[in-house]
Amino acid sequence: MDRLDSVIHEIYNAAREPEYWTSVARDVAAIAGGHAVHLLLSQMNSESEILSLFSRDESGFAQEYLKEYAAEDFRVPRVMARPLGVFADEREYVSASESRSSPIHQELLPRHEVYNISGANLCIDGHIGWFGISTASPSLEFDNRQRSMLGMLSRHLLGAFQITALHNELKLSRDHSRGSLDLLANGLVLTRSGTVVHVNDAAQRLIEQGLFSISGGRLRCRDSTLDRRLAAVEDQARDRSQAMLLQLPDLGTAYMVSVHDVFPRYRDGALRASGYEAISIVELNHPFDIKFEDVLAFCAPYGITSAEASAVHASLNSVSLSEHARTRHVGLSTVQQQLKSALAKMGLQTQKKLFRAFERYRNMGASRKDIRRTRE
Repeated sequence: MDRLDSVIHEIYNAAREPEYWTSVARDVAAIAGGHAVHLLLSQMNSESEILSLFSRDESGFAQEYLKEYAAEDFRVPRVMARPLGVFADEREYVSASESRSSPIHQELLPRHEVYNISGANLCIDGHIGWFGISTASPSLEFDNRQRSMLGMLSRHLLGAFQITALHNELKLSRDHSRGSLDLLANGLVLTRSGTVVHVNDAAQRLIEQGLFSISGGRLRCRDSTLDRRLAAVEDQARDRSQAMLLQLPDLGTAYMVSVHDVFPRYRDGALRASGYEAISIVELNHPFDIKFEDVLAFCAPYGITSAEASAVHASLNSVSLSEHARTRHVGLSTVQQQLKSALAKMGLQTQKKLFRAFERYRNMGASRKDIRRTRE
């Protein structure tokens, strides 16, 4: 019983630490007198496999099954229709004649020395799940004691699969949230109890440029004087949100760095820090190097033509319309009309409002192409 308890404990460890599933499969096979164990957990609405392993993995069974046979496996709907977590012999729902005519039973299983399969339906909400175990030869069968043990383990595997699926959903939600932060053109650093937990793409670019760094669980500035001011701001933010202006004359730019307590709460009549902080870094005066492809993406939803977008591009880069007209070898009135038409399509009355609209777009809606380019 001690050995069985140890395997059950190992099953729930694997639900939290996926690297343990391989040893779980081998130990289940060993304790139950089986030859090989197959564990599968996959999302129904995607091709994402959370868990797919075969205890004798060197044979390549799991990969071959998923690639060549899974789509045509007639047993899947029958397994899914069975009670959850109930261990049963495959021969209860696959007839001898079906087995004789099945490529899975005649080709795949013998090739990998898989015989007399038994298992349990572990298909939890939105997921296909399976636990299967086989014998080493056609003449070997599981006895009643082994089947009782495997029935108990099946129920624990079902519980562990539910935990595994939940952890995977939480991880996907976290990754989705963090991926969304990478769409922002503003830098964002998230900390928890003095530990940096996420740096978005925009902040990472500033770090790579040497403007900022991460050390000791906080954001630092390359200028020692500004760094001391920044440290004071971060300390004060434990009580309330703080902001400071970092001017970098040598670069001709400035940054507004804001520190926010994400979950502030009152306790004992006072505002208490939660330990969850968000540090935002906003460049206040972008250099005039706006790319035409970015302007095209900005203009696309409005049905603006390429020529009109070119006039918008010139305006956003503070290029005079007369100079733009000379470059394009067209009349000034033509360029003026193109800009006027573009502004009308966007519902903007002035170039000042155009600058504001584009700045909001650039801060909140960086194009996917820009993001891909920074990662390549």
